Amino acid sequence: DFYAQKEADYRKEAEYSKNLQIQAKKEWEQKQKDMQMFYPMKLVDVKEGMRVIVEGKIFKREDKQTKKDKLLATFWFTDGSSSINFKMFEGKRWDLETINSFTVGKNCKIKGLVEFDSFSNQIEINVNKIELLPDDEARTDEATEKRVELHLHTKMSAMDAVSTITDYIDVAKAMGHKAIAITDHAVVQSFPEAQDMGKRKDIKIIYGAELYMVETQLDNVFNPCETPLNDGKYVVFDLETTGLSVIHDGITEFGAVKIRNGEVIDRMQRFINPGKIISSRITNLTNITNDMVKNEPTIDAILPDILEFFDDCILVAHNANFDIGFLNENLRRNNLPEITNPIIDSLALARAILKPMKSYRLGNVCRTYRVNYDDEVAHRADYDAQVLGDVFTLMIHQIMQGGKYNLLDLCELTGDDVYKIVYPYHMTALALNKTGLKNMFKLVSEANTKYFHGESRIPKERLEYYHEGLIYGSSCYNGDVFEAALNLSDDKLEKAMAFYDYIEIQPLEDYYHLIERGKLQDRDELIKSLHRIVDCAKKLNKLIVATGDVHFLDLKDKIFRDVFISNPTIGIGHKAHPLCDRRNPKAKNPSQYLRTTNEMLECYPYLPQEEVYEYVVTNTNKIADMIEEIKPVHDKLYTPKIDGADENLKKLC
Repeated sequence: DFYAQKEADYRKEAEYSKNLQIQAKKEWEQKQKDMQMFYPMKLVDVKEGMRVIVEGKIFKREDKQTKKDKLLATFWFTDGSSSINFKMFEGKRWDLETINSFTVGKNCKIKGLVEFDSFSNQIEINVNKIELLPDDEARTDEATEKRVELHLHTKMSAMDAVSTITDYIDVAKAMGHKAIAITDHAVVQSFPEAQDMGKRKDIKIIYGAELYMVETQLDNVFNPCETPLNDGKYVVFDLETTGLSVIHDGITEFGAVKIRNGEVIDRMQRFINPGKIISSRITNLTNITNDMVKNEPTIDAILPDILEFFDDCILVAHNANFDIGFLNENLRRNNLPEITNPIIDSLALARAILKPMKSYRLGNVCRTYRVNYDDEVAHRADYDAQVLGDVFTLMIHQIMQGGKYNLLDLCELTGDDVYKIVYPYHMTALALNKTGLKNMFKLVSEANTKYFHGESRIPKERLEYYHEGLIYGSSCYNGDVFEAALNLSDDKLEKAMAFYDYIEIQPLEDYYHLIERGKLQDRDELIKSLHRIVDCAKKLNKLIVATGDVHFLDLKDKIFRDVFISNPTIGIGHKAHPLCDRRNPKAKNPSQYLRTTNEMLECYPYLPQEEVYEYVVTNTNKIADMIEEIKPVHDKLYTPKIDGADENLKKLC
C-alpha cells in the first residue's frame, strides 16, 4: 500500500507538471499573438489565419471599376522579405480620396487578417486599418566636391541592369551630382528619356555606350620568314601551367615533338616545379599533382634545355600567345633575350582555314581532321604536343593543296567573317559633341546589323575610323586592358592600353566574383593586377578614372539582378547570363550600385588617398567638363530637302 500510494503521488505530480507546461505554452503563444498586434512582423513569416501588423512599400497598383461604378484597388506590397496583396474597396470604410492617397512607392503600415482569396488563388491581407508612413529619405552625398558616374547601365542593357535612367537621375540630382553618363550595352534607347529628365532636373547627361570590340586580324605567324612549308623543321610544343597568368602563375610541364617531312624525329618532356601550389581545379584538369613536381627543377633550370631543343626550328603551338608569353616572361626574368624563332599559331590558322565552329579547341580541331583525341589523357603537355603535331601535318597538307607553299603565305590566310569567331572585349565610348554622337549612332548601327553575331560586335578598325568626337574608355573586367593586366606581359598591356583615351578602375567588390570562380587566386593577386593597370596608365600618361559599372540603383536592388543572373535560360536568345555559374548557384555577384562620393572613395584601399581622390573626383569631373551639352532628339521637325522631290513624287503617283 505504501509503494502504491507513492506511485499515485508521483503520477499526480507528473500530471500537474505536464498541465503547467501546457498552460505555459498557451500563455507564450497568446503573448506572441498579442505582440503581433503591436510590433510589425516580416511578410516571409506570415501565414493564413494570422492577425498581423506589417510595414512595407507599395510597388504596384491595379484599379478596376465594379458594376456599381465603385473603385476596387489591388495593391502589391513588400517589406523586402516577401510580398503580399491587399485590396481596398470604395465604400463606407474607404472613400475615394483615401484610396488614392496610397500610390506606388508609398510606405504604409497595415493591420488585418491573412485570408485565402479564391479569386487570386493566394493569401491576401483583409485590411482592418492602414496608415501612411513617411517616405524613404532621399540618398545624400555628403562630399563637398561630388564625383561623376561615367559607366552606368539602365534597363535597356537587356536582361542585365534593372533600373531606369529616370531612377538614376532622380538619385544623382538628390545627391548633388552635376552630371551622369549612360553606357548601355551597344544601344541608345535610353537617350530620349535621359534628355527629357536631364532638362527637368537640370543635370548634364553624358551620352555613351559600352560596345563589344573584336580584333579582325588573325595573327597566324609571328616572326615570319621565307621558308618552304615542305622543307621546314617544326617543333610542336605545349605547356601546362598553374593558371592563365604569365605574371602570377608558373609552368608545371613542357612537352614537344620535333617534326620534319611529316615524321617525328625527336621528343622532349619535362615536369617543372612552378614555385607555387597547384590548385585542385588545375589538378583535376591536367592530372598533375603537387607531389609530381615538388622535387623537379624550376623553369630557370629547364629554359636552356628548351631553347636547345627549339634550335632554329619553326615553333608551333595551339594559342601560341599563351605558350610563348609564358616562356618569354620567364626569359625576361632571367635577363635572357626573347624567342625570335618563327612561330605558327595553330589556333589562328584553324580559324582561317576551317569552316566556322563554335570552338577551335584542340579536341574539336582533331575531330575535324579525324585525329584521335582522348579526353581522359588530354591537357598533358606531351600528349597535346603529339596530337597537335599530327593535326599540324594535315593542316600544312591542306594549305599546300590550296596553292600556298611558303611560310609567308600563312600570314595572308584569313577566314571569312573573322569577327564571328574571335572573343569580344568590352569598351566604353562617350560622345564629346554632336559629331561624336553621330559617330556613336553609326557604331551602334553597324554593331547591331553588319557585325551582329549572337550579340552586337564592332571591329576595332571601325572604332578607330569613327573616333572623332568620341573618347574611349577601357571598361570593366571584361575589357582587354584588365585581361592583359591579369594574364599578359607588360609589353602587351601597354599595347592594349595605348588604344584608349582614359582607363577605368572599378571598386574591389566588382571583381571579387572572379576569385570565387577561379579566374583569380586571391585578393592579393587582384590588387597586383590593378596596380599594374594604374602603373601602366601613369607611364602612358593616360587619364585614370574610378567608375562603378553600375547595374542597379541601390544595394537592396541587387536581388533583382541576381534573378537575371541565376536563371540559365533567361538571357537574350535563351543564353545564360555571363555571370551565371551553374556549378555554384550560390556564387556571389558584383555589388554594382550607384555609389556616393564617400562610398566610392572607400573602394580603393590599396592606393594612396590623394590618388584615390584624383581618380574618383578630379578626373571624373574633368571628363564631364570636356563634354558639350548635346541633344540626341531635336525639339523641332527637320524635314529632309531633296532637289526635285516634289516633281518626282507627282510623276511616281
